[in-house]
Amino acid sequence: MTDTEVLKALKKAGEEMDVRIHRDLASKMRQLAGLPYLDIVLANSLIWSGHAKDKKGFAKYACSYFASQNGTDPAQLAKYHMRFGEDGLSEAMHALREIRRAMSAKQAPDFRTCSPRDIRNFAMAVLRAQDRMSRAGHITGVGPWLTKGWVKQVLCRERRLWKDPDVDVVILPTGLEVQRGVDILHRRTGLMYGYNPAFFSEKDHGYDAIVHGYLEDMAAKAGTSALHMNSGVYLLGAGKVAI
Repeated sequence: MTDTEVLKALKKAGEEMDVRIHRDLASKMRQLAGLPYLDIVLANSLIWSGHAKDKKGFAKYACSYFASQNGTDPAQLAKYHMRFGEDGLSEAMHALREIRRAMSAKQAPDFRTCSPRDIRNFAMAVLRAQDRMSRAGHITGVGPWLTKGWVKQVLCRERRLWKDPDVDVVILPTGLEVQRGVDILHRRTGLMYGYNPAFFSEKDHGYDAIVHGYLEDMAAKAGTSALHMNSGVYLLGAGKVAI
């Protein structure tokens, strides 16, 4: 494939994936009507990360936990845990609840009406809070990706933002699959000129910004957004797009 053909494939796959995410979140929010928007996307982040099963009842349980002072319920952990086990799910849920409290204290914007810049500014405040609490030992088991998983979800859910000229000011989370996709592009195309994977770590907040810059450049060439290009590169890294 030429670089132009690669960009076309990633654009198509990414845009289709984001439509699916939009529809899935719209359905979940209808089912969980009345629960806080922020809690729903935080609960869904635990599903995306592989901490919890995408099983009926989990999001409702997680939302109730986030709003409570109680410990996690062993029976619920046993029912819903995935690749990180019951302890891993419990640890991540506790960390997200503490981050949620910090987010609430900073007054989350109304995601249904806010601008991309509002989301970016709030996300940066959340990252600072997560970093501060992690360094102090108040939370464990959560890194930059899980802290920012809600960002991608909000942008996909709020389809009104897809054509907003500022949508790409929001730096998207970079998980393992995106990192793999970036590495594939680096090895097989000329789209990652100057990139050196040895310099960066997925756990480094700065890595997301560096990758996002490349995604913005690719998106501009393909006639789409970094949001959709992020999804296309995710699918490449997950082995669901071939180049």
